[in-house]
Amino acid sequence: MLDQNNSILFSATFSAEDNKLRLYVDERLDRDLFLRLKEAGFRSAPKQGCFFCPKWTPAREDLCLELAGEITAENTTLVERAEAKAARLDDLAQRRGDEANAFHRTANQISERFAMGQPILVGHHSERKARRDQARMHSAMDNSVKSLAAVDYWNWKAEGVERHANRKSKPAVRARRIKTLLAELRDRQRGINHANICIALWSDVNSETDSERQKKLVESYSGGVINTGHAAPLLSGDSLWSQFSDGKLSAQEIIDFCLTHFKKQVNSRHTGRWISHILNRLAFERAELGQVSRFGGELSPVILQAFTREHGAHKPKATKDSDGWTVESSSPLPLHIADGKTLSLNNNQWLDLMQACGYEVPTPKPRRKLTDKKTVPLINPTKEEAARLQEKWNSDAQEKKGHTTLGGIIPSEIRTMKQVVFSQNSKGSYSPYNTIELDIKGNKVSYSWRGATAEPVCRIRTSESGGSLYSPPSIILIDDKPSKALPIEWVEVS
Repeated sequence: MLDQNNSILFSATFSAEDNKLRLYVDERLDRDLFLRLKEAGFRSAPKQGCFFCPKWTPAREDLCLELAGEITAENTTLVERAEAKAARLDDLAQRRGDEANAFHRTANQISERFAMGQPILVGHHSERKARRDQARMHSAMDNSVKSLAAVDYWNWKAEGVERHANRKSKPAVRARRIKTLLAELRDRQRGINHANICIALWSDVNSETDSERQKKLVESYSGGVINTGHAAPLLSGDSLWSQFSDGKLSAQEIIDFCLTHFKKQVNSRHTGRWISHILNRLAFERAELGQVSRFGGELSPVILQAFTREHGAHKPKATKDSDGWTVESSSPLPLHIADGKTLSLNNNQWLDLMQACGYEVPTPKPRRKLTDKKTVPLINPTKEEAARLQEKWNSDAQEKKGHTTLGGIIPSEIRTMKQVVFSQNSKGSYSPYNTIELDIKGNKVSYSWRGATAEPVCRIRTSESGGSLYSPPSIILIDDKPSKALPIEWVEVS
């Protein structure tokens, strides 16, 4: 299209592969138009004869439409552009290689006069020319080395261009790109959901008949926050709450302002264009991966809620009815799924919609099996064995008394309690009661980065409260539980 002011021919294209707009021109732009494109985020690509922007936006699309009149699909693919750029880089590397050879030949030709070892004769009439030839020879050799380094650099660049193009077309990379697009879709839809919730909130405030209660609600919501965000729009100057408190705005004015703001946000053409663009890109990426397989299992509330939530629905709830399934949300569902807050379809229709949206039900992750982990039984020991084990612990603590700088160690005693008391006081990291593991000799099993100090054979209930700092734990007996013998080799207990 001819620009009326500059009479320049423009043509605009869009490539869904790299999400770039390209503006082709047939001649050099004037400074004002060049700066305008630069401020919009366009970059110059002289070898391709165009300006391109790294990401599509509504403003950049409007600028391309203004200059070119229409936007068509890009004729060249990402791989073709990469091959063309690699060819240019290969040609540049070849030229640098030729320059390196030329500099090397020049240095050899100049060095012939020094081939027989003739030194520079200081004071002789040939000194000036000899030193000039020496400098030229060194300069030629330096330029030859630099050109050889440039050959390696441009070859590396050419290989990187092709490798990047091939990487972007890999299925795994494309699948991750789809996840990113879905995250962007949810972000855009989340703003619409929040606006719809705020519209319902301020509509309820507007319908309040009690004026005093209405003022309290306006005061609360004008500066408050709900689960999805701020209940009132944030202003650059004084907030709505401040203006209401200072008497600058009445309650009805704030209600009308908030309703107008959030309705404008719901009907925003800018947000709608972003969502439409993201959906088109998702369709392209999924088409490149191939058709999504139709789900062959049975539908469930979890599957339908996950599907609608992934596409931006706000807290969807699925229920089964006589004809199929119904999904409802407190905020209107995304427009590419339904027009309203509820959607009722039969099984086949839900499966068709999921396939059309490119949704694949994730494969359930296998539950971790606990059969490999050895568990030891929790035992309530007999009074006799508990006393014997407590005596051993007290004796071991007394033997270690010499390694401490504190006072004497107070022997611990067996404690008896009900199961309910132990359960109530054994929760949390700082609880006084806990369970410990014992080895075959009745010692506590400890764990570190090296592993366990011994193989555990059972667990018992203990208490760390009472006694001195280095006193052993007290064994707890549950008097409303049956007792059992400990699997300890008492012969080996010293």
